[in-house]
This record gives sequence, C-alpha cells and structure tokens, in this order.
Amino acid sequence: MLSRFLDSLFTQPADSGSPADREQQLQLAMAVLLVDVARSDWEDAPEERSVIIDALSAQFSLRPDQAQALVAEAETTLDVEASLHGFLATLNAQCSPEQKRQLIEHLWAVAFADGDLSKYEEHTIRRLADLLHVPHAEFIRAKHRQSRT
Repeated sequence: MLSRFLDSLFTQPADSGSPADREQQLQLAMAVLLVDVARSDWEDAPEERSVIIDALSAQFSLRPDQAQALVAEAETTLDVEASLHGFLATLNAQCSPEQKRQLIEHLWAVAFADGDLSKYEEHTIRRLADLLHVPHAEFIRAKHRQSRT
C-alpha cells in the first residue's frame, strides 16, 4: 500500500491542473513573493503596495482591481502559510530564466519604492534569488537598474 502511494506521488505530472489553474498559481506565487519583500521591513508603505499592483498588472495584464484582489489574497495566504516552498516550486517550474530575472527586478522595485532599502528587504531578495536559481550577477544588475529609477 505504501509503495502504491509513493508511486502515485512520483508518476503524477507536476502540472496536472488546467492552464487557467496554472496561471492562477503563477500569479499568486509572484504576488506572495512581492508582498513578502514588502513585509520584510515591518513597515506598511503605500508606495510599495502601489508598485506591487503595477507589477502584477503589467506582468499578467490585470486590471488594477484584479491586481488589488490578488494582493489581498497573497497577504491572507502569507498570514497562514509557514513556507514559501510551494510558491517557489511553482515559479521554478513555470518561469523561464528571463521571467525570473524580471521578477527579481520587481522585487527590487518594491524594496526601493519607499525610498529606504532596508537590510531585511535586501536579505529577503537575495534569498529568493538564490531559491529561484537567479545568478548573483543578475541579482546585482537588477538591483542597480532599480536603484537608479
């Protein structure tokens, strides 16, 4: 019985949901990481929330109200989730290296939005970049591009 269970875990496709389900998972995963960076300095800056909404709107062609609803869902999710593992797995499975680089740029934009980059925000982005397998050079380039805007 245990062997059948283990076999079922390893033989089911990782992306067994519909394309719409996978798109929703991808949107939520990105929103969760953006909100996580915004929360990492323990300050609630409206500028950061605005950047998150703009990033989600641009990335997924969402209306502002849809992006706001997605941010609210991400905030609720972060309140109950103990780990980002599932969200990172979704992003690693569904995103190209270029999409991951763009996500890192969005994370930096959130961190710089309030005009004060905290060491906690920088640490969080560094950790997420590592877990998304974004090379250090791309992490630094994205930081410099966003610090100039």
